[in-house]
Amino acid sequence: MKGYPKGFLIKQDYVNLLSMPEYAKQAKEDLARLAAIDDAKATVEQGTEEAPNPVEIDNPMPMWKRAGFKDKDELLKLADLYPDIEELITDLQKLVPATQTAISDTAEAR
Repeated sequence: MKGYPKGFLIKQDYVNLLSMPEYAKQAKEDLARLAAIDDAKATVEQGTEEAPNPVEIDNPMPMWKRAGFKDKDELLKLADLYPDIEELITDLQKLVPATQTAISDTAEAR
């Protein structure tokens, strides 16, 4: 893949992007934007040209559903499953010296 994808993304796209440190932040921002879209209602025309009758109904295909999420909560949970990437890198960097020490202690004990 070259660069961040353009166009409409689906759930699997977000999963893949969140696992890539270089795109995780932008993917989380895009998930937040998707969650903020208020398209729960849609207006349909049930009248005629002579007597218009716009009616508001529940939107059968909101953006989060088109992206492949079963509900808005699933979308929000996906963003929360992935911690802030900089925080994750910092935590991993702290673990490396401790792991190296544990490995060397094990090797010395033999």
